[in-house]
Amino acid sequence: MRQRIRFDWTIPFLLLGAMIVGLTHGKTGGEASKNLRFIPPPPNVERFTFGYSETIADLLWLRVVQDIGVCENSKNGEAHGVNTPKTNAPQCKMGWVYQMIEAITKLSPDWRLPYVSGALLLSVVVDDIEGASKIFDKALAKFPNDYNLSYRAAYHYIWEVQNPERAANLLIVAAKKGGPTWFYALAGKLYSKAGQAELAKGVLERVLEETSETDPNRARIQNRLDEANEILRSATNKK
Repeated sequence: MRQRIRFDWTIPFLLLGAMIVGLTHGKTGGEASKNLRFIPPPPNVERFTFGYSETIADLLWLRVVQDIGVCENSKNGEAHGVNTPKTNAPQCKMGWVYQMIEAITKLSPDWRLPYVSGALLLSVVVDDIEGASKIFDKALAKFPNDYNLSYRAAYHYIWEVQNPERAANLLIVAAKKGGPTWFYALAGKLYSKAGQAELAKGVLERVLEETSETDPNRARIQNRLDEANEILRSATNKK
């Protein structure tokens, strides 16, 4: 009787994962910005993972966090934001970082981290406002009862999109889903600069607590926080 041979998919899968991650690799560091070549995952990547979608999602997340500040269509190959006021028009529009995070959420739709952290990093660090809005909206639909997510999305819509009505509604939703009751009071303040800065300060301070001291993107987050604190100081001095 012939012995049935079982095929081990481990090696082909590892090769596939290495190929997908390798394709997304760009030239960074000291190389000239004109040499930046960041390739997003192929369309419908979830069809080519042979049941290992979540593991591929892990690999892609590890890849994207290495270059989370990339904005390939900006002048220097990196998103502005360190010393640039938020009123400047964003230079990124659904670029490589957005496409990576979008692919990750397709591959692992129940994994909360890429939605929550990815959307906020797109907003604050990458300065991809449109991409961040799409990921936030996708996250809010996926996790409607996550009040912390609604709280962070409110920051994005008031500080980056400048849509106080949407932000106020998100704060009210956050309060109803288990957030602190002062969210209601803050929602009423969002039509003033001080109220907007108060929301930004709360969210960005939390983000800084979650960000490593050695993370190169801390400067961009700190810059946004400094802007919010300056508005609050000005408002206090006028009283």
